[in-house]
Amino acid sequence: MSKLPRLVHVCKLILKRIPLQSVAVWHLGTPIQPSDTISYAKIVAQGYDPAVGLSATVAGWGNTAENQTTEGSDELRWTNVPVVSRQECSIYGQITANEICAGGEEGKGSCPNDSGSPIWDAETGEVMGTVHSGGGCGLKAVPIVYTNLGTMSDWVLQNVWSA
Repeated sequence: MSKLPRLVHVCKLILKRIPLQSVAVWHLGTPIQPSDTISYAKIVAQGYDPAVGLSATVAGWGNTAENQTTEGSDELRWTNVPVVSRQECSIYGQITANEICAGGEEGKGSCPNDSGSPIWDAETGEVMGTVHSGGGCGLKAVPIVYTNLGTMSDWVLQNVWSA
């Protein structure tokens, strides 16, 4: 028998809307206790902008193929993707400093229904962004756009509190 997920009461949700993206800070009614399998993520510092070529890890429960007919995956999946220049994401329009462009390698990348999932620096483990848009799903030369937490980490940290 599979174990049912534990429901967590959200007592406050704070949104920051920036053109073409948004970030949410969830305040839980009961803190989630760290353990051997649970820890809190660290986010990058304000002003952080990942270098082109940096190895990043993206994870999510989204689709596993571009044209998948069922939504999402039953298991968490992850892969490493390279950060690429914002120009390489220009297929989606103008990419700003509020965004990160990564991926474009065949068979690697975030997919539909991964939106909001984290992307982090594979070396430091710091979360640098969240899946924002793009439909590459591991297509060669089709990178994905991620929200850049380096342009709003001060705001995130100002809105975190513990019960």
